Amino acid sequence: MFRAGKTKETSELFNAIFAEGLVPDVVTYTIMSKGLIKRGLLNEFDGLFSSMEKYGCSSDSKMLNVIVRSLLEKGETKKAMEF
Repeated sequence: MFRAGKTKETSELFNAIFAEGLVPDVVTYTIMSKGLIKRGLLNEFDGLFSSMEKYGCSSDSKMLNVIVRSLLEKGETKKAMEF
């Protein structure tokens, strides 16, 4: 949905996961992170990344690699260095 430019709908679908009593896994968080970063929604990404721990989901090396690459593509070198 991110590829189709449907950022709002993607976020609504992601939030619906919680409404159904489910918890997203690291793959889902990775997809959401990459999409938010590519759209320049860094504040939303920060909130998403912070919420992972709250819901018991840990990042893995693949996710961190995607995040760093996406941040570098957006020119967010300082933020990429944090990861």
